[in-house]
Amino acid sequence: MTQFHSTFYSIGKGSELNASVFKEYFVNYQPEIWNEDGGGSLQYFGEDKVETTLLFIHNPNLGILLSYNQYDNAKNKTICDFYSVGIREKIELIEDIGDDEFYPIGSFLNPQQAWLAVEDFFADPAQKSERIEWISSDKIQWPEP
Repeated sequence: MTQFHSTFYSIGKGSELNASVFKEYFVNYQPEIWNEDGGGSLQYFGEDKVETTLLFIHNPNLGILLSYNQYDNAKNKTICDFYSVGIREKIELIEDIGDDEFYPIGSFLNPQQAWLAVEDFFADPAQKSERIEWISSDKIQWPEP
């Protein structure tokens, strides 16, 4: 059995998980609604034991960062891990966006751009959206811990 799951606390709560429910939160973006969650994820559990996740990190000053990854539960390994690219020139600028959460500043998108990837995720979660740019996490110069 395949299914979607959401970790959002308030966004889309009480509704069936589909693109039309989530569209409103991106197209008619209201930071105060997003601030209640701060972020969350949509997950898709496929019959092939592959878990696909679209992670959202919200920052009212920067927008919405997306991370797309696939994990093979049968083999216990990551298949792929990508970050959205909003401003390529700032992709190597890793900053604390609050609460010791460090992310590439160049990965933040405006909500309307982020929506394109969300819409595509609901249509085919096995493929990352081709309507936004992505960068593999191993291509990012992460700071030493």
